[in-house]
Amino acid sequence: MNLSITSIASVMIGISLVLSLTYLWWILSSRRAIKRRASQCSSPRPGEPDSGLPSVSVIVYCHNDAPGLRQALPYLLNQDYPEYEVIVVNDGMIIDDSNVIAEFRRQFSNLYETFVPGDTRNVSRRKLALMVGIKAAKHEVIVTTNANCHPTSSLWLRAMCRNFAPGTDVVIGQSVYNHHCDRSDGHRFRAFDSLCSRALFTAWAIAHKPYRGTCDNLAYRRSTFFAVKGFSKSMNLHYGDDDIFVSEIASRANTAVELSPESLIVTTYDDPARALREQKYRYDFTSRYIRTHAFTVERAMAAIYWLGFATILLLSLAAVIDLLALFAPAIVAAISPDLLAALHPEAMAANGQFTQGAFGIADVLLTAAPLPLLLLHTLPGILACRSVSRLLHMPRLFFTVPLFTLARPIVNLRYHLRGRRFRQQNFTWQRLK
Repeated sequence: MNLSITSIASVMIGISLVLSLTYLWWILSSRRAIKRRASQCSSPRPGEPDSGLPSVSVIVYCHNDAPGLRQALPYLLNQDYPEYEVIVVNDGMIIDDSNVIAEFRRQFSNLYETFVPGDTRNVSRRKLALMVGIKAAKHEVIVTTNANCHPTSSLWLRAMCRNFAPGTDVVIGQSVYNHHCDRSDGHRFRAFDSLCSRALFTAWAIAHKPYRGTCDNLAYRRSTFFAVKGFSKSMNLHYGDDDIFVSEIASRANTAVELSPESLIVTTYDDPARALREQKYRYDFTSRYIRTHAFTVERAMAAIYWLGFATILLLSLAAVIDLLALFAPAIVAAISPDLLAALHPEAMAANGQFTQGAFGIADVLLTAAPLPLLLLHTLPGILACRSVSRLLHMPRLFFTVPLFTLARPIVNLRYHLRGRRFRQQNFTWQRLK
C-alpha cells in the first residue's frame, strides 16, 4: 500500500478515535453525575422524625381536567407529611373541577380551592394561576404540580422537601410522562427524546449550573418567588414558568436535585404525541431567554457524534475499495487506474493481466478498523442510555439508541424551523385556546 494512502487511513482512524472518546467522555460524565446524585438520594421511610421538615403548600394547576384531578387528589392528600396544604387553582372556574374538589373537601380539611378569572386576557394563564395560588398559600415552601400528575409514593413530599436545608431555595424534582399509555407511531423516539431532555437539565443542575426544572414537580421558597417579583420578567410570554423562572432564581449554591424513586411524579396525557410535540415547540422558543451553555454543548456533541459516524463510514468505504483492489483489481482499474496504482501498484496489469495485490499490515489495519471503531462509538452510548433511563424511570432502549441519537438533532432543527412560523403565538397578546 502506498505510504500516502496509509497516512490518510491512519489520520481517519485517529480522528474517529478522538471523536468517539470525546463523545464517550461526555455521556459517561453525565451518567456518572446522575448516578452519584441518585445514590445520595436515599429513600425516605415512613415515620421518620419530622424535625427539620418545612411546612408546605402544594399548588395544583387545573384546567378542565376533572378526571385527572380525581385521580391525583388521593395521592396528594394522603402524603406522609407533618404539615401541608393542597391548593387547587381552578383555571376558568370549571364546574366539574369544583365538584371534584368539593367531594374531597368533606374528608380533607387541608384542601383548598381558588380561581383564575375566566375573562382574563392577554396574560399567561398558567403563570397567573400560580401567582394566585402562591399568594393564597400560608406556608413558606411551595411545590408546584398539575391536575394530570400524581406522585408514585406517599413519601413524595418528604423526599422533595427534606432538601430545604438553610441556603437551599430551589429543589428540582423529576417527572416522567406515562409512556405505557403511548403506543402511537413514534412512541419509542418520544421516550428517547424525553429522556435526553431530562438527563441534560438534570446533569447540569447536579453540576451546579441549573437552567430548567419541570413544572410538574418543582419546589421553591415563597420568599424567593416574591424576591424576584414572581414571573414579572417573562409575563409577556405564555410559558417559561419552569425554565426561564428557574434559570432566574436557581444558582450553583441554592439548588438541590432530588432523584429518589419516591420523589417521582407521573404525568398522564390524553394525547401524548400532541402534548410532547407542543412541549418541544414551547421549550425551543423559551430557550432563547435562558443563559446557559447546555444547548451549545449538546449541539457540539451531536455534531461530534455525526462526524464520528461519517468518519467510520468513509473508513468502511476505503476498506471496501482496498479489498477490491486486492482481490478484484480489474474492477478498481475500470473505475480509476490511478487509484489502483496508488493502492496496489503490484496489481496493475502486466501483459494485459491483473494480478492479486499483496495483503500487508496496512491493509489489515484499514480493513479491521471500522468495526471496533463503530462499537466504540455506539456501544457505550447504548449502555449509558440504559443506565440513565433506569435512574430516571424511563423505558430502556437498546439498538435504536444510535439511530435516535443521529435523528434527534435533525428533529430538533425541524421543530426549530417550523416553530418560526408561529412564534408570535408564544406572546401573551396572542390568547391561547
